[in-house]
Amino acid sequence: MSLYGQATYELLPGTHLTGGLRYTDEQQGIHSYVTVGGTTVLTVPNQRQNTQKPTWRLAIDHQFTPDILAYVSYNRGIKSGGYNMIAPGAPGYHPEVLDAYEIGLKTEFLGHRARVNLATFYYDYKDIQVQSIQAGAVDTLNAASATVYGFDGDFMLIPIPNLTLSASVGYTHGTYSDFRNAPFTPPSPLDGPQFSGNANGHDLINTPHLTVGGSVEYRFLTDVGSFTPNLSIDYKDKTFVSADNRLAIPSHTVANASLTWRTPDQKYWVQLWTRNMFDIRYYASRVETSVGDLQYLAAPRTYGVTIGSKF
Repeated sequence: MSLYGQATYELLPGTHLTGGLRYTDEQQGIHSYVTVGGTTVLTVPNQRQNTQKPTWRLAIDHQFTPDILAYVSYNRGIKSGGYNMIAPGAPGYHPEVLDAYEIGLKTEFLGHRARVNLATFYYDYKDIQVQSIQAGAVDTLNAASATVYGFDGDFMLIPIPNLTLSASVGYTHGTYSDFRNAPFTPPSPLDGPQFSGNANGHDLINTPHLTVGGSVEYRFLTDVGSFTPNLSIDYKDKTFVSADNRLAIPSHTVANASLTWRTPDQKYWVQLWTRNMFDIRYYASRVETSVGDLQYLAAPRTYGVTIGSKF
């Protein structure tokens, strides 16, 4: 159960203060038992855990001109806890708490033909939830804390009619600030079992330091409809997949392309497309487990046709 409310008040002309408050009351319970041949051979006492937490949003923004907006915000949010099914009676894990601070600028120029959005942020995690795989089962535990900071920006420019250039860039630095019971997994069970180690200062999982993207699109107008070619390129930095920072997805760059035809009334369209057009080999996923590492490659070059209509 939760209650939520938000309101915005104009402090001064062009300056707005926004406040929001949510109260969450969540109750969880689990009953565990083991049966053999239909007979219960082990019953574990029922477990229950309750979460009663307020979360909130505070933000102030100022509209300097109709096309320039700056803002500062502070948000607190939670991610529900739960129970592990790895073994009967396994303890539950706590809710994850995030305090997020952000300063940003949103702008448009040249009669809405150029856009620049910039933001810098700082995240403070407590009881961050981390998963490990043991004997084929997912085990979730709480790291004590982690911090993340960085910036991101996205840009758009229409230098001439029908030509759109877009780009984005992001830098993120995320580390575990207190994680002394992190799961450390050897490459093979022959090298020993999983054990708990100190991951303080290690990179946060699924947090690449640098991401960069860009696209170019031009719309050709003809008597039989519009033809729009699009080319996009995306780069992602090396990404660790486990708190011990042993296994990572290496950095990679992927390009995609498409050509879209739309009827003059924009009601029907056909798109020819290709993904990973240069057939780059990179990992879609890598996972450490107690029985060895699991990994699979992303799709190779693919191509196809999509047909659509708008009613």
